[in-house]
Amino acid sequence: MSSISNLELLPDELLLEICKYLLCVDVLLSFDNLNIRFTCMINDYHRYVSLHKASYAQSYKLCTIILPKIGTQIHTLSIDNCYSALQGINFLKYFQNSLSICFPELKKLILISFRPDPLLSFLKILSNLEKLNQIDIRSLFRVPTNQQTEVLLTLLQANNQRLTSVYIDDQSSHLNSIKKHLSNQILCSNIINLKIEISTIYDLSVLFTIIPNVHYLSVSINKKDNLDNINRIFTSNQLKFLTHFLLKSVQRSWYLNDLIILLDKLPSIKYLSLNLCTCDLKLTNGQILKTSLKNTIEQFHYAIHYLPDQSVDYLEILNTWKSICPIVCLHNPVQNDYMFLHTLPYSSFDYLEISSSVAKSILKNDNSYENIRRIHVDCDFTLAEAFPIIAICRRAKHSTIWLHGTDTNNHENQNQG
Repeated sequence: MSSISNLELLPDELLLEICKYLLCVDVLLSFDNLNIRFTCMINDYHRYVSLHKASYAQSYKLCTIILPKIGTQIHTLSIDNCYSALQGINFLKYFQNSLSICFPELKKLILISFRPDPLLSFLKILSNLEKLNQIDIRSLFRVPTNQQTEVLLTLLQANNQRLTSVYIDDQSSHLNSIKKHLSNQILCSNIINLKIEISTIYDLSVLFTIIPNVHYLSVSINKKDNLDNINRIFTSNQLKFLTHFLLKSVQRSWYLNDLIILLDKLPSIKYLSLNLCTCDLKLTNGQILKTSLKNTIEQFHYAIHYLPDQSVDYLEILNTWKSICPIVCLHNPVQNDYMFLHTLPYSSFDYLEISSSVAKSILKNDNSYENIRRIHVDCDFTLAEAFPIIAICRRAKHSTIWLHGTDTNNHENQNQG
């Protein structure tokens, strides 16, 4: 006689393993209030709620039935406009006047794929959430230049300036604190941790003036500038509390003096991570760099794209680092026009931007790049140049290939077809 089995015969551990293959909204809609056992089993789904891929009909049921019932348990809430552009708007419709009542334990808010105006509307209704101290912004759509300061300040000052941590991912729009749109009295003293995308070094100098109490700052500068002396723009006071500073700036060409001026504003720095581009040989010299760094630094992670204007002795460069820290020098001895130098382990960076000209060199150090999540490869002639580099970044989720020349092989194949 065949036995009859059903879902309730399975142990909780196995059911929770099955739930990992389901969306959070499907788990909540399927199991919540089904019976006491299942309601207790999905308790973690009550604390960390993601509305990712929720349809319009599902959003209605979640906002009218499920969320009001479990709202007092929610610690983290993720609202995702990527698959449903109306999700954020619908959420506001149901909760704009009762957020602090419905979600008193909310600590972290994740907002995905918002456009500037809906984001502003959402941020402006965040108030009196006593435990909300962190907002993550992901894949923010392009914000017009004349609106960037408003969006940034509204974000940093949201929830009655209760936020201490704001993280904006590298797939989001730049948010520049444009000086002409700022009042001299504006300070976001509440911000302790900040990750942000900005345009130029000038925007960094302005940002320094409005976050005086920041402890952790991760900045990506994405455009070139023509400043030959940054001393005249960094006129603000020192960031006395900043201990962790991460800077990525590979579009502008840095000089040793620029770095010295910048570090002078960071008297308490302990963790320093730099990913820069330079034509200055001094920034590849470990001995010179060591004398320029603060004595307070306990951890130093360094990556430098060097574009020499003359022939370089790579072995001599490596020798300057021997007594300082492990270093890798990727270069093409034939072309001799590009070098990528970085400290080990490279795991301190989750991205890799590199020229395909050093592909052979990078293969000798393939174990260094296992933690890369995003990769950008500049190719001279063919797309195939990028493949060996992408292959060693086994965990990369995003890859970009920039082709400068003509892919002659592909062109010939098209002609033959």
